Amino acid sequence: YGDNSLRPRDEPRGLCIFTGEQMPDGLDSMRYRTISLSVDAETFEHATAGPRPNRLDYFQKLAADGVFTQVTHAFVKWLATRLATCREELDERRLFEKEPPVHRRVLDAANVIQSAANIFLNFAMQHDACTAEEADDHFHDCSEALISHVRKVHLQSIEDKPTMAFAEHLSDALLSGRAHIQIDDINEYLESNP
Repeated sequence: YGDNSLRPRDEPRGLCIFTGEQMPDGLDSMRYRTISLSVDAETFEHATAGPRPNRLDYFQKLAADGVFTQVTHAFVKWLATRLATCREELDERRLFEKEPPVHRRVLDAANVIQSAANIFLNFAMQHDACTAEEADDHFHDCSEALISHVRKVHLQSIEDKPTMAFAEHLSDALLSGRAHIQIDDINEYLESNP
């Protein structure tokens, strides 16, 4: 069938994260197979400046001390004993179904990342690395970031459709509660727009 319903499901074995200042132009297919994490100067400054300790230095020291290697080792051991259950969770949890209208692979990647975050946070709670409240906060932040990313991909896909892009921006502004449409004479408006 043309809808690929008879095609065997071929799950990706991982998701690549890479760094770079610019994505290649004209490769829509690649854009739908990646999650692009942009780190601008403001993000970097937020991590390194201010009265609190420099978080970048802190995490670089943890990496140099092998802490991330140890955590990854413990997580893989923990995951191996729960692999079937975790695979089911990857299939069940769906933050996104069809909205916004973006390529299916973008939604699939976002859903897998969200499920994987939940699995990792369960591991962290079982090893007393965070409380349930902290895990909920992290999960919420992850979900918000994924929603933002999917919306960004959607807006990028309609760049060449200015009317649709304007409607999307207008809708977002009105739904945010920080904008409104003002009609000076509502009766005159209703009479002219039955």
